[in-house]
Parts: sequence; structure tokens; C-alpha cells
Amino acid sequence: MALGSFPAIAKSVRTELQISPQMAGTVKDGAILAKGRVFNADGAEGFTLWMEAASPAGAPGYIIQSETDPTKKIRVRLAGRDWQVNPLNKNSMISIRPAPSAAFLIVADGQQNIPAGSWRLLVSAAPGFHENRSQ
Repeated sequence: MALGSFPAIAKSVRTELQISPQMAGTVKDGAILAKGRVFNADGAEGFTLWMEAASPAGAPGYIIQSETDPTKKIRVRLAGRDWQVNPLNKNSMISIRPAPSAAFLIVADGQQNIPAGSWRLLVSAAPGFHENRSQ
């Protein structure tokens, strides 16, 4: 599976994403698909992080469609040691440790078979703690 990374930038925030190569096949819940880091050039501390993708109703996580075949889908979620679910919006995460940068993961949400394909992972971030996840 080829995963594509097109990080979005909110104001002074920059994101970096490193994709785990060749992940097609059966993956376990929590398998790391990508590792990322968010930075604030202004030095302000704390972030809100979300993905630009469909979200299952009432559940954190995202459904990503293949760029080449929209019938192929994978379920992912954001994770990381220094993150928690945003109480203002369950489909975004907030950093729990004040710092000008923070590492995060994109992991498989449940055991699933990931079909070969090309996938776009679009991660957005904002400084501070916000509800700003658009649907």
C-alpha cells in the first residue's frame, strides 16, 4: 500500500508526517501507519490535531478512501503518548503536555485488511485547544 501525505498548515503551525511503507494486508488494531510531529514556529505551547476525512458517527477515528478506488477504505485514528481526545470535539486530539512541538501517530482503528492502493492522509493542526474540526 502506498500512503500519501499532504499535511495542512494552520497559521504558524507546521506538521511533518512519515509514512510506514508497504502496509497492505491484515493489520492489527493500533498498528502504526504513520508517525508525525507538529511544531509551532511562534513557540506557543499546546495543539489541537485532527484529520480531514470522514468520521464514523459517534466514534473517534476516520475513514480514509483510496485515491484510485473509492470502494476501498481503511479506518484510522490519531494516537500518541502526549495526546487525549478533545472534550470539545471527539474527532480531534489535544496535546496534554505543554510544549512547542509534539509527536503523534496515525494507527489502524481495529484489525482490518488494508487493500493495496494509494491513500491520502491529511492532518491539520492549530495552536492551543479548539473545537475547530470541520465536518
